[in-house]
Amino acid sequence: MRSKLALSIAILLLTAAPALLPAQREAREDIRIQNRAFTPAAIHVKKGQSITWKNYDDLDHTVDAEDGSFSSGTIKKGKTFTHTFKKPGKYPYACHLHPRMKGVIVVE
Repeated sequence: MRSKLALSIAILLLTAAPALLPAQREAREDIRIQNRAFTPAAIHVKKGQSITWKNYDDLDHTVDAEDGSFSSGTIKKGKTFTHTFKKPGKYPYACHLHPRMKGVIVVE
């Protein structure tokens, strides 16, 4: 009887899990774009990790690597941009529309 209950619970959790995943993905945010700034301005990640920027400003912004390795295009209010870092290194970036907005990703 207990094994049937445990199996039923396991099946229920497995069938419910995919429905929860999209909400978790949307909630993810590593760098906040707000008040014409990237917060945090510097972040360290492992090779293969993705970073998500989310725009909270009423203004449009971009996320453009100095070396041209990534570019978000225009990010409207409430929208996000995600990039996966495949190589170790230091990746300085800025907002093309507001050049004083700067940040750096350090990939180990």
